[in-house]
Amino acid sequence: MTRAGANRSRGRRPTAGPRPTERWRDDPEDAAIEAAPAVVGETVAVGLDDGSVAALALEDGRERWRFETGGPVRAAPAVADERVVVGSADGAVYAIDAESGERAWRYQTDGRVETSPVVADGVVYACSDDLHAIDAENGRPVWTAALEGECSGPTVADDAVYVATGDRLHSLATADGGRRWERTFEAPIGAPPAVADGTVYVASGETLLALSSADGSRRFRFDTGARIETPPAVSSADGTVYATSSDGSLYAVETARGTARWRVDVGTAATGPAVVGEAVYLATEDGRLLALTAGDGRRRWRLERESTPAAMIASSATLWLIDDGIAALGGGRSSLTESLSGLFTRFGGDS
Repeated sequence: MTRAGANRSRGRRPTAGPRPTERWRDDPEDAAIEAAPAVVGETVAVGLDDGSVAALALEDGRERWRFETGGPVRAAPAVADERVVVGSADGAVYAIDAESGERAWRYQTDGRVETSPVVADGVVYACSDDLHAIDAENGRPVWTAALEGECSGPTVADDAVYVATGDRLHSLATADGGRRWERTFEAPIGAPPAVADGTVYVASGETLLALSSADGSRRFRFDTGARIETPPAVSSADGTVYATSSDGSLYAVETARGTARWRVDVGTAATGPAVVGEAVYLATEDGRLLALTAGDGRRRWRLERESTPAAMIASSATLWLIDDGIAALGGGRSSLTESLSGLFTRFGGDS
């Protein structure tokens, strides 16, 4: 067992660098956006708690179309070819044509769909009371796996789908939903797991655990001392997994040994970390958007916001920030690319 150490990066002079500026924003009337959007071509799709899905123009945020479901859409959409795939609290999964806003198909589950669907190899995976595998082309069922408890996830990698229910993590075969393995932990799992290089990283209570994706055996355990409530992020390039803790810290942990590379005070995280190249990005509950150097945790830049960010997504030269509405941030293609190049598709909480 490894515990959080004293290798803390703090009090260093921030590195100068370009910060993105707001290009446009949209504040929906009588509805709220609770999760990250999805980008399909020239369209930004967002789900709202009034049960609708809105498509905004990538360039200026003008609404292109709106699609109505039968319940609140509280999780991030997914993308399947030229379609937007969303889950709704009405218990259905919808595939919507990204260009026209017309429904391609609707799949009814046996419960609310309030976590983000995942699309992999032509199959949509969605959690309700059960885990559903759905043909992304026509919406027909591929298989259904019964789960006991509310589902968190799913995460798909290496011919397996990983879902959490309470204090248990399940690994199922993508081919037929057959059980590969299951592990029970000391505390509930706080966020969807991350998978990279044959290892599953899962946050259980105050602990970050690394498991073999083949059989679920433990590779290491790292204790932070406070709850981990956002998904970890993994960088295969430098062999590091990043996790935020309720103790106000961002931890960088070596994937080979499970020991701390560094620890930085960031405050209470509102989103999980995302690592791209030599930078780590996250947002905090007091409205700060941070860019840190992946190697040692030094701050590259900080952007202050008036409200608490709930989720973020970046594509090409734009960063979309979800707070009271949705804002498109960017200082032009060259400056944003320099500061946010290739940022993770989306990062937030269980979204």
